[in-house]
Amino acid sequence: PKAVWAFARSVFVSQITCRKERVLLKKFNAVHPRSFSPFFNKYVPHTEQRYSDADLILSPPAADCYIVGSDQVWSGVNVRTFLGFGRAHVLRIAYAVSTSWKNKDEAWLGKARKMLPAFNAVSVREPEGLGVCMNAGRSDAGHVCDPTLLLERNEYLSIVNREGCNVPFSRKTVLAYFLNIKKLSQLPWDRVVEFAKERSADLKVVPLQGAELAIPEEYVYTPSPAEWLNAYDKADCILTNSFHGTVFAIIMRKPFLVVLQKGKTEGENCRFFSILKKLGLESRIFDESNGAISKQMEEPIDWDRVSKRLNEFRLHSFRFLETALKK
Repeated sequence: PKAVWAFARSVFVSQITCRKERVLLKKFNAVHPRSFSPFFNKYVPHTEQRYSDADLILSPPAADCYIVGSDQVWSGVNVRTFLGFGRAHVLRIAYAVSTSWKNKDEAWLGKARKMLPAFNAVSVREPEGLGVCMNAGRSDAGHVCDPTLLLERNEYLSIVNREGCNVPFSRKTVLAYFLNIKKLSQLPWDRVVEFAKERSADLKVVPLQGAELAIPEEYVYTPSPAEWLNAYDKADCILTNSFHGTVFAIIMRKPFLVVLQKGKTEGENCRFFSILKKLGLESRIFDESNGAISKQMEEPIDWDRVSKRLNEFRLHSFRFLETALKK
């Protein structure tokens, strides 16, 4: 009885906490609008129709090819993300699909084995996914880059220019992009603040996915998507615990350090190891035993070598898509 009571109490407290967090996030977003929807409507071609699982099965969209990818789309096995809808002759491609690969149990594998044969081509974003796909019956899976890396710096900056956001910061700026945290102790926060002071720089922190309620208001920065791209281009350096925060630091050729995630999202860190190892940038993972941030941040990056590796990876990924679309 005591164990049952303790469990019921923990569930109740968790529900109350989640409800409070939702209310606080709603208030935060009202004060800090980020204009995601206008950006999506302007720059991402899409249909007005939205499909439920039932819609996809009963009335699938007419297309020559269905493509699914990439960030965490295979966390579960379902009709949407495994393209289990539409006529058999439609091409099905998994491009740079991603998930926490280490956490895939036999139940996930069993479901995946039933749905993966329908795919004409399969590729993963992290090399750890190759072994999982092999266990699920797709030994032909490939390793490709995240879709954001298919575009180059000038293509992203063209959006910045189009939106009239090509404006430098008034002072030297350390840009941080943090997500998936609920308290500052999940970050080397004191060192981050001290690092900005050492450089006589402003510290601007873009918070997302719960971090909105943890970062002190004086440091909060909530740009629109175009302003976010400009911030990456104009910042002095980048600190982030986000995969895509890391990717855009590389695209914009900025000095950066990656703070690994802790707790429930720790399993997602393989994403960092994958892209950093591929580009020879493993030294950009923040070393907590190294003292101050400045020493590690100031280590030079051979951007010519990085660009060569990235261009090769990008070309390989384009070839995968071209081949897959011809099947």
